[in-house]
Amino acid sequence: MRTIGTSILATTLAGMISLLAVTSMPVTAEAARPSNKQLLAACRAKYGKDVTSVSVKKNGQVVCQQGPGPQATRQEIFEYCRRTLGATTLTVRKKANGKWECRYYGRY
Repeated sequence: MRTIGTSILATTLAGMISLLAVTSMPVTAEAARPSNKQLLAACRAKYGKDVTSVSVKKNGQVVCQQGPGPQATRQEIFEYCRRTLGATTLTVRKKANGKWECRYYGRY
């Protein structure tokens, strides 16, 4: 049969170990996450030079975003749409929400 002092010491020690394990988890998870610069380089290696930004969702999924950035001019948008869509007739317009829209007729 154990004494009361031994039980208290064992409980305190177990609590300290579990507290140490819980507090060190976020630090190791944060240290393992690559920087945005590294993620952007990986996306560009996989998808090409058209990748403009990278975002990480809450579940850890990496999303590579392609195309001209939000500060692109109408001419840059037009060239990007022409290059990616291969259209014969192409118009570009800016929608009310600030995003660009490419309207086109494809090759027949």
